[in-house]
Amino acid sequence: DDLVSARFEAEVIVRAATEADLPGIHRIHSAAVLETTATWDEVPWSWEERLAWWHEHQEDRTTPVFVAECEGEVAGFSYLSWYRPKIGYRFTREDTVYVDPRYHRRGIGLLLVGRVVEAAAQIVKTVEPKLLPLPNTARALPPCPREAALALA
Repeated sequence: DDLVSARFEAEVIVRAATEADLPGIHRIHSAAVLETTATWDEVPWSWEERLAWWHEHQEDRTTPVFVAECEGEVAGFSYLSWYRPKIGYRFTREDTVYVDPRYHRRGIGLLLVGRVVEAAAQIVKTVEPKLLPLPNTARALPPCPREAALALA
């Protein structure tokens, strides 16, 4: 089908996010809060909260933010954040990925996960992807069949 093949031909660039990407990041996250169960937030963040989040990530090189740019706009984003404040978790980071629903089923989530895991490998002591219990209408593949079986049991 020509429409389907055309949909996958757009170039996707995954790169470090800049402050200019914040409106796109904010738009995608706000929609996820309102329309999905992929976040534990119940109301969209204010612009001030988004800016504070951005500045926290910019001040700590171990919590990078990446965007997937497609067709001139932010199609998705991923980032690393601190997992827990306890000292034993100081080398542990949590990864988060969001993709605009208009860009689902194009492999963008996989590209964003790959980039954030690559960054984590350079930053933290160990990299051990985990499957998180997030209902996801995009039906992304789990990182490990064993963990997927445990999550589905």
